[in-house]
Amino acid sequence: MRRALSVVAPILPEVLYRRFPEINKGKAMKPLSKRVLFLVASITVPPMAEAAESPEQFVRHVYAGYGSGAEPVSLRDDGAVRILTPSLNALLQKNREVLNGRRGLLEIDPLCQCETHALALDDVQARMTGGDRAKVTASFENAGMSHRVRLDLRRAGQSWRIDDIWSDDQLSLRVRIAGEIASLIPQR
Repeated sequence: MRRALSVVAPILPEVLYRRFPEINKGKAMKPLSKRVLFLVASITVPPMAEAAESPEQFVRHVYAGYGSGAEPVSLRDDGAVRILTPSLNALLQKNREVLNGRRGLLEIDPLCQCETHALALDDVQARMTGGDRAKVTASFENAGMSHRVRLDLRRAGQSWRIDDIWSDDQLSLRVRIAGEIASLIPQR
């Protein structure tokens, strides 16, 4: 209720005067009428949009699934659409089709550099690189080893999606997956 009042209070006089012009003409109102009028006005005012998720919050949310006993989003199935851009998701789907059940690069999860996980996130650093782009570095420990992964993010509405993944010592995930696809497709 307090949040609703804080949203409505600054614009209430304008809403009331527009919806009920008799208020502006100096006509007296009974206290009960004022309360009903306030209630009607507060119900009809659209709620303010929630603040957009920051790149850092998005990455922390993704890595929360890698904690001990948690279940992360798998990049090897259709659930990846929740955290990947459509273009990266399409590339990974093409990779799955070409692999046709064989093991590939995604046997090692590029987000945690692991096959099994009990990850402890140490640090997340985000840097905006444009209005709808960000670079985020996540540092974490998994199975006693320290890792650092850089994520290229793109805004998707109010949230963010992963557009590429870079590990400490490897090329981008996009480049590696495209190479794997090219190596498996027969040359014409």
